[in-house]
Amino acid sequence: MVQKSNNMPEENKKPLAIIQKNASSQIWFQERSYKGFRYLDIRTYVQINNAGDYIPSKKGITLGTTVIGEFARKMNEINKLFHERKIL
Repeated sequence: MVQKSNNMPEENKKPLAIIQKNASSQIWFQERSYKGFRYLDIRTYVQINNAGDYIPSKKGITLGTTVIGEFARKMNEINKLFHERKIL
């Protein structure tokens, strides 16, 4: 079950983490809330001007709180596999 919440604090609207993808796009990890349920949103943001302002693109995924742990474990497995194959 996804965690239900009445409000999302203002500080949770900020990215939890950011990965610089290339010169003009970043991957943002954000806590989101929809109809009282909390989610992890992983989305590509694109730069719209030279001032460094970014907007969200349609590219991304939203994970319920029940699958975040499994997602992290699978990413660790993929990371190990890529290291074994000398991809990373």
